[in-house]
Amino acid sequence: MADFAQFFSEQMEKALVVHTLEVSGRFHGLTSEQLRKLAYEFAQRNNLPHKFDTATKMAGVDWLS
Repeated sequence: MADFAQFFSEQMEKALVVHTLEVSGRFHGLTSEQLRKLAYEFAQRNNLPHKFDTATKMAGVDWLS
């Protein structure tokens, strides 16, 4: 069983969801890869400790699911 540590606060997760839905509403939906990159950038900009891949600069597939 994978260890699913929470990197984002509930408020931050809601902000990511709102952003994703707004983009989708403009007919510019995000691919799963784009969303994983967005999550990585979000964590970096907010100086959050995370275990995301620094080589690919993306959150993992486990994070997405």
